[in-house]
Amino acid sequence: MVGNCDLGDEEDLAYDWCEKYFELLAFVELVTATEAPPTVEDQLIYQCLREWLLAHEAGFQKLFKPYWALRVQPEKDSGANQIDCGMGDEDLFRSFYSPPDLYALAIQQELQEDVAVWDPNQSRAGYMRQIIILNMKVLLDFVA
Repeated sequence: MVGNCDLGDEEDLAYDWCEKYFELLAFVELVTATEAPPTVEDQLIYQCLREWLLAHEAGFQKLFKPYWALRVQPEKDSGANQIDCGMGDEDLFRSFYSPPDLYALAIQQELQEDVAVWDPNQSRAGYMRQIIILNMKVLLDFVA
C-alpha cells in the first residue's frame, strides 16, 4: 500500500522508482566520498540510473504528489518545518538526477566549483548526506 492508497500496478512503479532512487543516492554517496575522480564506468552507471528515473518520473510524481500535499500542508499550517530540504517540492528528489553527469551533480550540490579537478568539499558533502537521509526517509514513509 503506497501512501495509504490501493494502487495495484501503480504500487509497483512506486516501489521500483524508490528502489532506483535509493540506488542512485547510494551511488552518489560512494562516488562523492572519494578523492578519485569518477571513471567512465561511474558516469555510465549514473547515466543509466538518471535516465530510468527521468523516464518514470511523471508516473511516480502522479502517485507521490497527493501524498506529499497531505503530509506537508498540515506542517505548513502549524508552522512546523520538519521536512525542509532547502528546495521546492518539485526539486525534492530531482536535484540528484537532473544534472547530466557526476561533475555537474557535484557542482549543483556545491561540492566543488568547477569540472577541472575532482575535489568534492567533504564538509559540504556532510550537508548533502543529510538531504539524502531526509529524502530516503520521505520515500520510506511514502511506500510504507
